[in-house]
Amino acid sequence: MQEYYDPKQSMLELVFAPAEEWISRSDSEIIDATMGELAKLFPDEISTDQSKAKIVKYHVVKTPRLDYKPLHLEILPLNAIKQIMNSV
Repeated sequence: MQEYYDPKQSMLELVFAPAEEWISRSDSEIIDATMGELAKLFPDEISTDQSKAKIVKYHVVKTPRLDYKPLHLEILPLNAIKQIMNSV
């Protein structure tokens, strides 16, 4: 995306799904919680007080319906898995 290119900055796009518990929360609550999680994952680069990486711009989009269907996986017995692996 050339229109977002800046050699001094990075862009990060996140999706929470399913996010039923977040849909009623304010944008600032969502951003604060997101920064908290990112600070846990990337402590050298991100801090909750934004003393490291800084949010320059954000936009929260809330979609009240699911746009995907979760996978329904079957649990197979070990002998069935072995048979499948041997047939490949």
